[in-house]
Amino acid sequence: GPTNILPFLAQIMSESSSLTYIIQELENNWHPKYQSKIIEFIAAKMKEFQAENNPEKNKCFILETHSELFVLQIKKLVQKGFLKPEDVSINFIERTEGGNSKVFHLPLNSEGAFTKQWPGGFFTERTEILTS
Repeated sequence: GPTNILPFLAQIMSESSSLTYIIQELENNWHPKYQSKIIEFIAAKMKEFQAENNPEKNKCFILETHSELFVLQIKKLVQKGFLKPEDVSINFIERTEGGNSKVFHLPLNSEGAFTKQWPGGFFTERTEILTS
């Protein structure tokens, strides 16, 4: 919740030098309304640092999530033109039978739609719940 995210938000807003943030399950303990706001905030900060065109202050965000809402919010930001498809890299990671990880890159088009089919479900659960 708030105690987990406040230090993170303070770092994002700081004028510190170029950083890469790796965040695991940022959505934990957050109401869905605020999950969307967090993604919007991160995207706005990313765009702000890109606009400065100063590699010394560029910030990169790697977000690991199980939240369909996070992915949908990113897709929406691309669809609205706030983010460009090349600003975003969505990847699905699956463990193989041998115990290795297999990464599927799922690019978005300018409408915010996946250009490849999502492997292994994830977005199918909603359809199954709504139609059962």
